[in-house]
Amino acid sequence: MPNIPNALYTLQTYELAVDHARTRIAEIEAALTGDEDLKSAQSAHENSETAVQECQTTIKNLEEDLKRLQLKIAEVNELLYGGSIRNPKELQERQDEITSLQNRQSDVEAHIQELTADLEKLRAEHRGHQETLTVAISQRDKNHAELIIERNQLDTQIKTNLRKRKAALEEVPETIYKQYQVLRKKKHGQAVALMQNSQCSACGIEQTWSHAQHVHANEGLIYCEGCGRILVSR
Repeated sequence: MPNIPNALYTLQTYELAVDHARTRIAEIEAALTGDEDLKSAQSAHENSETAVQECQTTIKNLEEDLKRLQLKIAEVNELLYGGSIRNPKELQERQDEITSLQNRQSDVEAHIQELTADLEKLRAEHRGHQETLTVAISQRDKNHAELIIERNQLDTQIKTNLRKRKAALEEVPETIYKQYQVLRKKKHGQAVALMQNSQCSACGIEQTWSHAQHVHANEGLIYCEGCGRILVSR
């Protein structure tokens, strides 16, 4: 007569190994798709790149404004000193216009100088973020290589344990296996526990002498008096 509790314990060993491997694979998959250090480095790099581009665009627009101001000043100067205007009031108006344009020119030039200095700082920060990103990518690739190797090893372990589980399942009657499955769900995957020196290894409860003797005698499915798991004596 087969030792059913012992067969269930063996079956559980393989099933727990598969459960643990699958849990670890899920963790690896999450790590492969959710590298927080890399995401942070990518975000900082993108933000710094955007800041550089925005500063460059602002400088370019100001330089275009400056060119328009210079053309306008040259145009008014030509009118002012070309001899075509003789009215003193109009001459004064043109002079005031030139003064206003030159003031605006000075302001734009000062702003360009200020932004050019800022641009150099932004470029330096961007280079720093680029280096950080390069390191993060390198570390990600290294970590991923190790994780992928581990995942492949776990896949192999799962296939091996599933083959062993199939063989072990042949030792267990279907009706008893269904009982085992129900209990396994209730007990977080561990439906069977070893009894060591009359004590349940899962909950630590000491079994009565007569109860322990039934377990030793392999008299069907004997459940722990404390946690209700199937006890097996080895």
